[in-house]
Amino acid sequence: MNLQNEILDILYFGYPLRSCVDEHVLVSNAVTDESTLSKLRSVFLAATERLLGNHQHVILPLSGGLDSRLILGCLLECLPASRIHAFNYGVPGNLDFEIPQKIARATGIHLVQTEFREVQLSPDRLLDSGYTLASAPCHNLIGYTLIQALSETSLGKLGVDASLPVWSGFLGDRIFNEKWKGLQLPLRESAHLFAENYCINSRFAELFPDYDPGARLEDMYRDSDEPVGTTWIERMEYHQRQYRVRSTLMTLPGSYCFLFEQPEVMAQIIGCGQRFSHRGELQTRYFHQFHPKLAALPVTSRFGAALLKYPWQTSLNRWIRLGKNRAGSLPGLTFLKDRNVKISPGLLSAQVRGYDECIRGGLNVAGKALEPLGINIYHPVLSSWRHTRLGAEQMASLGYLHIPS
Repeated sequence: MNLQNEILDILYFGYPLRSCVDEHVLVSNAVTDESTLSKLRSVFLAATERLLGNHQHVILPLSGGLDSRLILGCLLECLPASRIHAFNYGVPGNLDFEIPQKIARATGIHLVQTEFREVQLSPDRLLDSGYTLASAPCHNLIGYTLIQALSETSLGKLGVDASLPVWSGFLGDRIFNEKWKGLQLPLRESAHLFAENYCINSRFAELFPDYDPGARLEDMYRDSDEPVGTTWIERMEYHQRQYRVRSTLMTLPGSYCFLFEQPEVMAQIIGCGQRFSHRGELQTRYFHQFHPKLAALPVTSRFGAALLKYPWQTSLNRWIRLGKNRAGSLPGLTFLKDRNVKISPGLLSAQVRGYDECIRGGLNVAGKALEPLGINIYHPVLSSWRHTRLGAEQMASLGYLHIPS
């Protein structure tokens, strides 16, 4: 593979494209008569019991979102709350750090939390990992190493058997969201639409006019068989983006299992989802019908509000909160703004020891290593992106991936 294109893929998508792809489980989008909330619950519980096997305790990464909460609801129907050991990391004041505390108090599960300031990064740790472009589990190596350190610390605090399964919400946001629902497009249009949607730097084409990610994707799939029971763009979603997420999770501390990845679960979620017209309505209806206690707790995506029952309530609440936040930008009205600490580069610099050193060191090495390939990470077109958290971590990580000269 052309090295320059591989680097440009990472800067464009956040990961290198996979030219040789293994088939992943893909399900038909067909709706059956059995695609109901009651059937979905039965499938959830059957899959949960099967994945539990003989395990009497489980580990659950818990956020303020709905995917991990839905898994928690399934586990609570199969295990006593005292056998569910949850962990979470972040910073006080951030909704994804604060909301799990309320969930734990309401359900009685065991929760430990780790703050960013409890872990440390170092350039030596990143270099000693020995990762290359081909072997790296994640090409944002700085972000990955931070999550790895936080996970190790959190699992140590739990004080339970490290071999217990870690129940991940992987694929939840993807299949509940139904981003590509009904898009029966030819290969060419699918490849370019996928590339357009997952570009992480909108000004990329200004600097690299000859780089065409859509055409690269089209070439990779040109000799593949026509998708059956799915679409070209869905195949790319699983082969490229979701594969990267899954393979990254599998290298983190713990033994992961994925409830939403089970074929029968995916089929029922997709089938039920086609019965509802509003985004998020399926999860909302499910929680209110089967887990009202969990529905009454705050949700990150709802700006810290509870899971309101009807879509129009959610839309109204969203507009009210957006209006309050806008008004809160005016002098004397700051009390109206939502209190949610954002995970910014400045916050990480202040909280995580060694974070700044890793960013600076990585950028210095990456700048020199990429220059012979015609890639200038200090070009003005890339400067605004380089000052974001993702951009800085992504570019600096290239300095630790032993790019061949």
